[in-house]
Amino acid sequence: MFGRVALGTRARVVVPSIGGSVRGKSTSSAVATKSAPSSSSAVGPLAVPLHDADKIYLNNGKTGGELLDDVQTHTGQKWDKDDYRMVRFVNFPKLVNQRRAMDLINDIPPVPVPGSRTFCDGGGGPLGHPKVFINVDKPGNHACGYCGIRFYKDDHHHH
Repeated sequence: MFGRVALGTRARVVVPSIGGSVRGKSTSSAVATKSAPSSSSAVGPLAVPLHDADKIYLNNGKTGGELLDDVQTHTGQKWDKDDYRMVRFVNFPKLVNQRRAMDLINDIPPVPVPGSRTFCDGGGGPLGHPKVFINVDKPGNHACGYCGIRFYKDDHHHH
């Protein structure tokens, strides 16, 4: 009815009084002014106070030159300090996961298999992978092609 008010502006709203009207027209009216909400009370990402647990400390006390030191990613990407692609890391450091998938798989010891065959389904269920059968007759470790878990034939089993 009154429309929208832009931030930082004032609106003048004419409200007809209940008093005397002539042929549907208001003879007197009250004028109300309403100011728009200030930007500090506006709901938005900057108006919400952050708690200490919500804050991200990106610089960690590093200088600008230290932030531009490029860290090599798991794919081998590493650029010079003068490369134009380093612009995106001027204010924020490059986030690189130091725990690579190959290192995580190598932390899991090989699984002994009592027979000559085994299968791997990645743990089963919706988080697994298709079931594959692995022949472990030859000596050494045999890795699953999907998840990389290693299996070997355990010759010291008892029947």
